Amino acid sequence: MPYDVSRSSASLPFVTIVDKPRFGWRGFMLDEGRHFFGKDEVKKVLDMMAAHKMNRFHWHLTEDQGWRIEIKQYPLLTQVGAKRKSKSLGWAQLEPDTLDYDGFYTQDDIREIVAYAKDRFIHIVPEIDIPGHTQAAVASYPEILACDPEKPHEVWRYQGVSTDVMNVSNPAAVKMSTDIIDELIPLFPFPYLHLGGDECPTDKWEQNSQCRAQLDSIGSDNFRDLQLNFYRQIAAHIAAKPKSEQRHLIFWNEVLHGNTDMLPSDITIMAWIGKQPAEKAAMEAARRGMNAILTPQIPYYINRRQSKLATEPVSQGAGTENLEAVYNYVPMNGVPAELADKYMGIQANFWSEYVITPEFLEYLMMPRLSAVAEAAWTPQECRDYTDFRNRIRTLKPMLDAAGWNYAPHEFVNDPDNQSAIDAD
Repeated sequence: MPYDVSRSSASLPFVTIVDKPRFGWRGFMLDEGRHFFGKDEVKKVLDMMAAHKMNRFHWHLTEDQGWRIEIKQYPLLTQVGAKRKSKSLGWAQLEPDTLDYDGFYTQDDIREIVAYAKDRFIHIVPEIDIPGHTQAAVASYPEILACDPEKPHEVWRYQGVSTDVMNVSNPAAVKMSTDIIDELIPLFPFPYLHLGGDECPTDKWEQNSQCRAQLDSIGSDNFRDLQLNFYRQIAAHIAAKPKSEQRHLIFWNEVLHGNTDMLPSDITIMAWIGKQPAEKAAMEAARRGMNAILTPQIPYYINRRQSKLATEPVSQGAGTENLEAVYNYVPMNGVPAELADKYMGIQANFWSEYVITPEFLEYLMMPRLSAVAEAAWTPQECRDYTDFRNRIRTLKPMLDAAGWNYAPHEFVNDPDNQSAIDAD
């Protein structure tokens, strides 16, 4: 439940308040492909976003490790793709466990959550990550999606980047992708659709005769262009729909490594990292006439460790993405004035490789989400970390009332002292 502001009251003299957000896109992304949190937790996240005047919930619903949304035309996506033989994911020396793990949202669940978000002035942007990060889908329909359907395929039990990607040169795979999008559009009325595009290895395409032939047919020697050609076909399918069913496409910044002339001019690039910092990728997109959303891995991936304390739970990072580092990031730093109108806003991302429980999700989210929310709303010249850190402590009653498992570091005088945190 959100904090009940009616528990206290105050009176103010007559005043005039002039206030407006700096950015129109004030986003938070939740990855449920790796781990599934369920309807109640998603609603709790939406409540926390609404309390911070954040208005875009980017919902990452598919991954190598799980397909989390019901597609009626392709039921195996959840019958097979939503299940795996490991709850925790393997990484480096850590082997996956052997526990059965599953979870997905029915289309009725989706409608309920979309309506819940709308009541809080939040639009939901679904992400179906294709053609990379698709091993769960490939395992569900290898005869359509796999580059090597004769080999065994399983929902992935590890972290990292799988090479088992979709065969983008198979017309049946393109048809399946557009069929999926046809089911998504009525579920998510906000006119944006995220198709991923990040971390898509081309290894299997390079070994596949169908893919090599298509690369020749489009006059390219860059296998990344097969991915862009795949998106071109999807974009054409969407463009042929009635106006109310058309969608603006969003991609991660890796698509800039291919021939983007194949894509519509109104695409949006989410700049996170790649061969260059997110700021440079966003600027490159803006110079090409595309819109950009800043979502830099460092420091806006708020699933990373937020403290160097030995007692901090295991997650990604070394603990340097603390509240101060998140707050002190300066969006659009050095962006030329002529490109400024291409920047739609900023977004915090939360990836769930290590994060299995809602409690751990909440612990890492708050209060760092507050820092991103302030950057999204407040002009840079009005921001001050010392003032923010003093104000952040006033959130404690709200977090307690909401039953939120927040990180305690910034609610004590010495956030680097474990005994002080334990005593709080």
